[in-house]
Amino acid sequence: MSLDPTTRCPQRYARLSPVTPEEAASLECRDYHEHRPRYCLVTDSERHFEAEREWVAELWRIAALPSSARAAAIRELAIHDVDRDQIDRYAEQQRRTNRIRAR
Repeated sequence: MSLDPTTRCPQRYARLSPVTPEEAASLECRDYHEHRPRYCLVTDSERHFEAEREWVAELWRIAALPSSARAAAIRELAIHDVDRDQIDRYAEQQRRTNRIRAR
């Protein structure tokens, strides 16, 4: 995997506590997000959207795996529940598309 889920911007997920400066320094988004106690500012929208595209592509890649390999990848990478749900939606969409093409 080219992306590390442990450094994924926590603003993507519901959090009860703000991102600390120490946490922010280790995040993949540190160069294009400014984390504040209650919100996150996007300081470079091009880099932000490029990172989002890369992340979505990685989720699609995982969704395309056979179900046992997909489950293993999700477990091994400790994918967040929000992203796990998205992977499930992508996998279902791929199954529907494959069924339509098979007709």
